Amino acid sequence: MAFNLTLAQINPKLGDIDRNLELILSSWQRCDNVSHLVAFPELSVCGYPPEDLLLKKGFLKRCEEALDELVSASRELKSHAIVGLPIEQNGVFNACALLGQGRLRGLYFKRALPNYSVFDEFRYFRKGKEAFSFSIGSFRIGVLICEDLWDREVFSSSVAKALDAIVVINASPFFEGKQPVRENLVKGLSKEFGLNIAYVNLVGGQDELVFDGRSFVFSMDGELIARARAFEEDLLTVSIPEGKFRSAPMRAFSLPVAPRRIEKSPESDEELLGAIELSLKDYSGKNGFERVVIGVSGGIDSALVCAVSCRVLGPQNVLGVFMPSLFTSKESKELSYELSKLCGFELREIEISNLYSEFLKLLGSQELSLAEENLQSRIRACLLYFISNKEGRLLLSTSNKSELGVGYSTIGGDMSGGFAPIKDLYKTRVYSLANYINSKQRMIPEGIISRPPSAELRPMQKDEDDLMPYETLDKILDRFLEDASLSEFDTNKVNKLLKMLKRAEFKRKQAPIGPKLTKVSFGKDWRMPITSGFERWI
Repeated sequence: MAFNLTLAQINPKLGDIDRNLELILSSWQRCDNVSHLVAFPELSVCGYPPEDLLLKKGFLKRCEEALDELVSASRELKSHAIVGLPIEQNGVFNACALLGQGRLRGLYFKRALPNYSVFDEFRYFRKGKEAFSFSIGSFRIGVLICEDLWDREVFSSSVAKALDAIVVINASPFFEGKQPVRENLVKGLSKEFGLNIAYVNLVGGQDELVFDGRSFVFSMDGELIARARAFEEDLLTVSIPEGKFRSAPMRAFSLPVAPRRIEKSPESDEELLGAIELSLKDYSGKNGFERVVIGVSGGIDSALVCAVSCRVLGPQNVLGVFMPSLFTSKESKELSYELSKLCGFELREIEISNLYSEFLKLLGSQELSLAEENLQSRIRACLLYFISNKEGRLLLSTSNKSELGVGYSTIGGDMSGGFAPIKDLYKTRVYSLANYINSKQRMIPEGIISRPPSAELRPMQKDEDDLMPYETLDKILDRFLEDASLSEFDTNKVNKLLKMLKRAEFKRKQAPIGPKLTKVSFGKDWRMPITSGFERWI
């Protein structure tokens, strides 16, 4: 007889505990005839991160009621499960519960609490003190929760007893390049300690965080046995011959049980696109939006957002609005209609030149300054918000990370929206992703990709004339945000960029949220004050 462990990579909805219970139970029931133990992700009962919901007594009480319901439901099941949830016991703990056959067999409290980057667990949780392990038949299993794996002292104390495996339940957010970091850590620990390690991760979009799944198992000799799918729910089972947990080769299965090869980890552009699409799907779906509206300019940013939206929601649920002004080129109009045809979405045209002229008359304006340029963008935002409000569509912002970094966007204008899918995507990566999408299906006109980017708010305007080449801008900004050396760059360009970065802080504080794609995003990773006299950033 073999010992079968299933990693249940599920996509809960934060706070929707009834829905999450159904998801946990249905997944558990699917595995019951196959697995001895089913492992669910960190805080899977309530969703992650619950943030200040953890300060509400009613929320904590409902989570504990849900645990009772799971224990009761387990009477009808043969297998055991470990699930994550908050538990209040003289303080609130990030907990993992072992349950099965009508009993709560034990609780483990997370001991290493992350308090950096997007994590604020010191604000909510107390630290656990004790390691936890249990037996099912002849197998001895230890449990850790996410950050525990990264804490050397906590991990070492967890393997003090002879264990056959450690199961780590996680809610580990995505950023580009993170999966190799996770797997390299676990590979090293499995070899060093001679231990099988199973890592189950959450999947789904939650506001600005994306959980990419990609749960995996390493054997005691550091061999990758199995990896679950990226950016989608998955049930991954590993099977170990009884009494030979440490020596016999493991086998991986999909459900219903069939041999399974290791899932391929996405390449860079594929990975970024998967994260953006999952975040848009879950942000719109979990918040009750079936349809979106996007301002279409004939430029690369709005084109990419349109293409992604059509891939995720279907073109029938995407509305593009083209709003030409005095400075909009004929090429922009032609490319916008070509984009609409290639992607299949409806495109409405609303000419704003008369509105713009009336505003200028009303304001007594007789020159073209930055205020007049931005007025065009703000008129467009007003029209888009009207359509969003009138038709119940989610307005998507098309701002990218390069523009947000240096403030090359209009507050109350093109920054406007309820969600910003490419907020953490550098301009150079916008082009890269557009080419990647076209390599799968031609959706974005080549003319949009090849033309110089321009806001078209004044005659002959070009983005890179106002700024610097995006390739240089993106490299400097990325290096600065990650505290890397800037010595290879021209000092004048660095100083120009950092002044723009500081001056634009008030804009970023008012920008819509979007998915975290990089190690340091303009969101929870970036908490700079608006009012500050400090200038020596480097």
